[in-house]
Amino acid sequence: MNTGEDGMSSQWFWLTSVLNADQQTAFNDYLRSGGNYMGIHSAADCLQNTPFYNATVGAIFDYHPPIQDAVSLPTTWKSS
Repeated sequence: MNTGEDGMSSQWFWLTSVLNADQQTAFNDYLRSGGNYMGIHSAADCLQNTPFYNATVGAIFDYHPPIQDAVSLPTTWKSS
């Protein structure tokens, strides 16, 4: 859990996080008591069989398109 200078806290999932049964219960209690949550990237792919998590995320990961070639972007951006 991350707590900022203003005393606000949030739970972040980066990519796929896995929680055991006790951790799932604690996370659900945290959310039900008003805790904040931010899922990043494939966080919707974890805990798919957990109804409270699916309701929190609003959707579950369904599929991933085939990997595509990417173009590298410049390290420095200039505004015009």
